[in-house]
Amino acid sequence: ANRADQSSLQMIIAIIYDRENKDEEAFKAIKAQSNLEQMAFWAQLCIKIYRNDVAQQYYKKMQQIDEDSTLTQLVGAWVHLAQGDEKAKEAAYTYEELIDKFGASISLLNGVAVAHMQLKEYEDAEKYLMQAMEKGDNPETLANLISTYYHLNKPEEVTNRYISQLKSQYPTHPHVQKIIQLENDFDLNANKYSFRKLETSHD
Repeated sequence: ANRADQSSLQMIIAIIYDRENKDEEAFKAIKAQSNLEQMAFWAQLCIKIYRNDVAQQYYKKMQQIDEDSTLTQLVGAWVHLAQGDEKAKEAAYTYEELIDKFGASISLLNGVAVAHMQLKEYEDAEKYLMQAMEKGDNPETLANLISTYYHLNKPEEVTNRYISQLKSQYPTHPHVQKIIQLENDFDLNANKYSFRKLETSHD
């Protein structure tokens, strides 16, 4: 197999491991990054495990190789999002530029929405997320919409509708697991409280 084929195969293996949340194996699959695609994926994995400092180093390397590359710009947006605060403005600007250039994909719309969420501009975030919803179902869109609606104090039934949709369509998604865990914790604490009240009433 030539180098390009080998590089593609490594990427496919890394993506499969990433989807199975096997981070260590995903890193090993592309440990010798030979192109921008692999470097971008490596940076994404670093952000996933909260090593934004390492992701930043890879972003700088990518800038040295090809500053104008779409992948380099995208990694820059990811790094800025992970940094948060004022850097979220730069991320929003990059995502908007990419949308103007390539059209509004679900991924780009979610990216710009998250940037606005970090800037506490929830009405703007909602606008982009509704555009993403029109393009098809996606767990990230639903999760971001639930969070945005919570901050906008939308009626509970509206938020619950999206939570139900997320649970039914993507039962194994990490966001769903987190929601279920929170619900279980709440039920457990509520039961403990009820039991304590019952004990107190019998004293």
